[in-house]
Amino acid sequence: MPAGDNPKYNNCFTLGEKCWHNGRLIKVPVFIDHYDDTIQNLYGSKNGDKRKYYELSYEEARTEYYRFRSSENWEKSSKVLRISLWLDNAMFGNLHIFVIDFDKIDGTVETESVFFKEAKELADKVTRSQGGGYHMFYGVDKEKAEPLFDSINLLASENAASFVCKTGAVTRDGANKVDLFCDTGHFIYEWEPWDNTIGLTDKTRELYQLIKENFDLSRPMSSGKGKRTSSKGGKSYAMLEEVSEEELL
Repeated sequence: MPAGDNPKYNNCFTLGEKCWHNGRLIKVPVFIDHYDDTIQNLYGSKNGDKRKYYELSYEEARTEYYRFRSSENWEKSSKVLRISLWLDNAMFGNLHIFVIDFDKIDGTVETESVFFKEAKELADKVTRSQGGGYHMFYGVDKEKAEPLFDSINLLASENAASFVCKTGAVTRDGANKVDLFCDTGHFIYEWEPWDNTIGLTDKTRELYQLIKENFDLSRPMSSGKGKRTSSKGGKSYAMLEEVSEEELL
């Protein structure tokens, strides 16, 4: 199903870079400081004073990227700046972006497994990560998805400002380890050039069936208990007065 009339990606792009932090090589969202044309780490969230850098249009992200590439600081940089995604409310038309991020097991990604092949065939868009993994993209209708995803324990916990945020999920056959994300404050670092002309279609039910058939997901402690209440940003949080003492601990 198409994502509405004349669909396009919303303001869900940011810039990303690989950098060293406390002795570890990590991937972080960044912004270009126009005062001295330097790359600055983008810490915090959309609630901070750098909110606008988390929600660029693709055109704005391209402008920032090429502005820095034409500066004298580009040659001094490590040249790992990329146009990437910030998944908090990331959408294509009226569909939210769902990402399956394939990680390596023992140094490789099992691409001959049933799950990998079916996930790739179902995906509207597939990109490669710098480390040899895969990012697969789908469109989902959140209203239709919520009861389906809840039935297979795919939703984030009630008190998390996320829709889906599962990391390190291993298929029943042990062939693939993946992270699953949708509408969450998570950064997807795109190593390959992003093709903004490739859109998404509604894969809600097919994705639900695929995950149901290949994973046994545990239910978050706070999922399914307590009322949901919306924050100003439209996220859902648990009302603490209706959470059990055990969950509070």
